[in-house]
Amino acid sequence: MLALAVSAAILFRAYGGLPDRIPTHFDALGQPNGWGPKASLLLLPGVGAFVLLLLFLLRNAPPNLPFAVSPDHRERVRAISRTMAAWLAAVVMAGFCAMEAGLLESARTGTLAAGFPPSVGALAAATLGCLALFLYRMYRVR
Repeated sequence: MLALAVSAAILFRAYGGLPDRIPTHFDALGQPNGWGPKASLLLLPGVGAFVLLLLFLLRNAPPNLPFAVSPDHRERVRAISRTMAAWLAAVVMAGFCAMEAGLLESARTGTLAAGFPPSVGALAAATLGCLALFLYRMYRVR
């Protein structure tokens, strides 16, 4: 939640100083090949808020796992599932903050920020790693 608030605050602070038209897409060499209004920067915090809300709502849902869980271990698996949702929210929000910083830098300079591609890759790797770790923990408890 804090990461989303920080990301939004940074965006709103920088918003007025950005050009009206910003690069929104880049080719493989990092050159802009798509342009759009600076309002398009509001999409990432909006998606972040949606993901955070979704994880908050789903944290108490019984996990739908690809393996059977004995009744004796069901509550422990649910506890691990809730912890996983909290960690996923933290990982995704931190990744969105890093991506927002890269997008703001790209909007200011008109070129792809050097940190943007690694932040996207790190977000994907951290999200998949978090999922794998907690699914493994649930599998071991089952």
